[in-house]
Order: sequence, then C-alpha cells, then structure tokens
Amino acid sequence: MSISIIVCATKPDLVEELRENIARTIGDGCEYEIIAIDNTRTPRPLAAIYNEGGRKARFDNLLFIHQDAGFITENWLLPIEKKLSEPDCGVIGFAGTKVMYDFPGSWGASGLEWTATNYDDGGKLYRRICIKEEDFTEVAALDGFAMFVRKSVWEQSPFDEENLTGFHCYDVDFSISLFSRFKNYVCFSVLPYHHSPGNFDENWAKQTMRIYDRKWRNILPCITPDVPLSEERARYLEERMCFKMLKEMNKIGFRDPVLTKRFLSFPMTARHFEHLLKFLSYKIKGVLGRGVK
Repeated sequence: MSISIIVCATKPDLVEELRENIARTIGDGCEYEIIAIDNTRTPRPLAAIYNEGGRKARFDNLLFIHQDAGFITENWLLPIEKKLSEPDCGVIGFAGTKVMYDFPGSWGASGLEWTATNYDDGGKLYRRICIKEEDFTEVAALDGFAMFVRKSVWEQSPFDEENLTGFHCYDVDFSISLFSRFKNYVCFSVLPYHHSPGNFDENWAKQTMRIYDRKWRNILPCITPDVPLSEERARYLEERMCFKMLKEMNKIGFRDPVLTKRFLSFPMTARHFEHLLKFLSYKIKGVLGRGVK
C-alpha cells in the first residue's frame, strides 16, 4: 500500500500536526510521502499547487488534503486503496452531493436532500447519508478538504490552472470534470476531521460565476444514476435552488449577470413567476438602498 499526500503549506504548525496524524493513523506497512508545498512567499492558486504536487508524486495513489485536516479512523489507507483500485473509480472525498443542477453554485447548493457528508469538525460530527447506507456512496461533486484519486486519473484531468485563479471551486470543478467517465464517492468507512467551515465570500462568488460561465454550463447538470428524480421534478427543483442561490448572493450584496441570466432563462411557470416578482423586489430595494447612500 502506498500513497503520495499533497498539501498546500501556509502554516508550519498545522503541517507538522498533519504529519504526526498521518504517521499515527495511516496503518502499518504503508509506504507514503508527504509533499508539502510552501505557498507563503509568492502565493499561487491552489490548482497550481496541487498540480505541482501531482507531478512530483512518486506513488500511484494521491491524496490532496488541507493542512488543517487529518484522520480519526486508524488504518484508513487499506479501504481507500481498495476502492481506488476499481477501474471506474474517480475521486473519493468525505462531503459532496449526488446532484449538481445547472446553475452556478457550491456542491451544497442543490439542497440537503442529496447531500452526503462524513467528517468531524472540532468535535461535531457531520454525518448525513442520503438514499441508503453504504461504505462508499456515489456522488456528482465533492468538497476538497481531502480528496483521493489515482495519479493516472488526475493526469487525464488535472486541476484547471487557467480558469481557477484563486482558492475556490477547484474541488467541484475537478470532480464534475471526471463525472462523465468515472464514479466519484463520499466515503463512510473512514472518518476524517477538518477544522475549517469554508469561506463563501465575494471571491468565492466571483470565481463560481466565472467558471460556470466558461465551463460548467456545458457539463451540468450532473446527477448520479441512483437519484429518483423525474425530469420534471429535477427542473422544478433546479429553478427553486437557483432562486435560493440568487437570494444568498443578494444577502452578501453580490449581483452578477451570469446567475441572473440563468435564473431568468427558466420556463415561465406559476412558481417561476412568483420568484420573478420577489427577484424584482430585491432589485428595487437594492436601487433604493444605493440611492439612500
């Protein structure tokens, strides 16, 4: 058993904690290397850091992991490596969704119903099993705090350095780029920890809108085969969740024509008409608010 572990290093104490955690939990007889790439002097996008690590890796299996993450389960490499050895296995993580609708958003933007999570966040367990309980449940897109993939699979679809110019969207982009050729999974037989909730700020919003406009609109929707959704129900939920994303962006004062254009493109149903009226009220309030200032 062997693996190359790649981490973007900005805080030496966290990297050292990760090293100690890996040594303690990975399991006896496992050969591994930790490729910690310093990203403090001249910061580069995470996509570039991870691709550099992938090129340097000596082993056939890769783990891209955040410096503030690690593992609670011991001997975790054995079940992971066994799953990775399946020819149709894409990327394995610990939080994701079975459904990525056709609008710009995070992996969690498609609704709680299709979300699968299994990780510890500072003593709080986030474990949500959708559809059925199994060691590995198939998903469309994944969170990136810990992602396992064969090096040969990563080489086919490396992280997109051209379009991913910051620290957001690399995980969703990577997983949905594999979706048409491989199966992605959330793992429930191994429990990791992660001490960061993520940062959905304006930088995240700008990157999400940009990469959706350039790439994702040609890939989405991505829905795993086991999801019991009729086409009619899927379109209904897609419009509903797109409107919800529009409201969330409005809360942080972010307005983007890409998301707006996608929302306005839905067929004119009674529900969509209701959402349009609410959307117009947000626009009017925004204009009046700017006028007061």
